[in-house]
Amino acid sequence: YRKQVINEIEKFGKDLLEISRKMSCQLLVSFSNEVLSYSDSFEFEKLMVVLKRFPGLVEKLKSEMENN
Repeated sequence: YRKQVINEIEKFGKDLLEISRKMSCQLLVSFSNEVLSYSDSFEFEKLMVVLKRFPGLVEKLKSEMENN
């Protein structure tokens, strides 16, 4: 089950990396690379810590977009 979850998270990381590169958003590029690194090495606990930061990143980006 964990392998399936990690595979789905890895797909999320790859998709997000592609989008963030197209948008030239270094914050999300770094986040995506971190997700991919932990999913590739099956470091589930570290991966969960990183993923918990995602909602905060989204809010930060929303705030930056509203201020521009």
